Amino acid sequence: MYKRFYLPILLLVSILIAAGCNNSNGNEENSGESNETSAEENNAEKTDKEENGASGHHTDLLTVEGTPFDESLFEVVDFESDPSPNDYYYQYASSGALAMGGENHSIFFDYRTGERLSLETDVERLKGRAESSIVNTDSYTWPFLFGNYYYLQGNDVGTNKIIQVDLSTGEIEDLADADGPSDMVKKDDILYIISADKLSALDTNTKETIWETTGEVELSTGYAELHATDHALIYEDQYGLTAFDIKDGTKLFEEEGVFRDVAVDGSTFYALADEADAFSDSLYKVVEFDDQEGKKETIIEAPEVEEPYEIGEIKLDLVDDLLYITVENGILTYDINSHEQLWSVSVGDLKDRSETGDDYNYWFSAGITGNHVYAFTEKSNVANDRDNFLTVIDSKTGEVKNQYSFGKAIGAGPIIDEENGNVMVYLQYFNDEGAQGFILPIE
Repeated sequence: MYKRFYLPILLLVSILIAAGCNNSNGNEENSGESNETSAEENNAEKTDKEENGASGHHTDLLTVEGTPFDESLFEVVDFESDPSPNDYYYQYASSGALAMGGENHSIFFDYRTGERLSLETDVERLKGRAESSIVNTDSYTWPFLFGNYYYLQGNDVGTNKIIQVDLSTGEIEDLADADGPSDMVKKDDILYIISADKLSALDTNTKETIWETTGEVELSTGYAELHATDHALIYEDQYGLTAFDIKDGTKLFEEEGVFRDVAVDGSTFYALADEADAFSDSLYKVVEFDDQEGKKETIIEAPEVEEPYEIGEIKLDLVDDLLYITVENGILTYDINSHEQLWSVSVGDLKDRSETGDDYNYWFSAGITGNHVYAFTEKSNVANDRDNFLTVIDSKTGEVKNQYSFGKAIGAGPIIDEENGNVMVYLQYFNDEGAQGFILPIE
């Protein structure tokens, strides 16, 4: 899930990127080219701890030799329309469907065919736009995906509703009234919602509110996220984190600090704390909590990395006893039991993302599965010299198994469909040359 923060910030970033990087003249090169950089010539695998600021095995992805595209298992799909990732900040996939969320609406595709997804609804005000596979949302709100259900905060014809879209069937329905923008998390068919100063639990089957509290929480105006453990709801933002009893919303405990993300493991959760001073580089620590008793201990101290431009890009994930800290230009991976760092990858220098050895800008994101990490890197400069890479990394060892180059386009990825077992890269080409999806089965 993407970390939520205000869409105006994203819009500004998108405008700046578009102005600086996306002007194009002439026909663009075909996608699917290989990255011809020699691994041996560029020392692909760096292990010097002092140079990389990280222990364990380290790889700079800019020095990895590319895999010829025709050796891959990609299925290439032409899309019937080509929304730009610069306009649709959120991309989610489930059950063969792709949802792309923008400032005031979401658009839906069957990514296996590239056609618009067929949507159905009994809600009269939603029928018109649904025929075009679109659902309107309130400006400056954000969507969520839980399983195959996609949640929006609608504001169509003067209403303010939480809307549920079943991506496996295309069915749209209203769930409840909303008090403005909300953060939410779902567990066992119960949707837990923070809106304004209210925390509530909504049964998505009956559409009935199970419980509701006010005054104990306030929706953050910055980055924030709501998480569910076995016994608690954890709300983390730049001021700290607060735990609430999942049964009735009673406040359990608070912890002050600057927290960037939370990873959940049953009744235990891990919080990524940034203990750096203001305007200095980030110093991340992973702190273990019990969801009823509170803070236990700091288990990991990560190497110093540069202060992020976008706080929402900093993530903490726990998958199969491996803990992943994703920063703006790389990933650090730890064994959750021994707390030892196993491996790391980066685009350029982990400690200084501007140290790439060239004049390009790089945007990095990652999707994590049980066996592999899929890293997507977008490369560009003001002359519109661009490329997009998907790197497949062994989760246990950090070994780069493949790195595919897609050529010039505006890219989005990796988009993980856990329900169907696919990972996708979406590319919109310049000069009205359409869009394509590149689909790879998750191994």
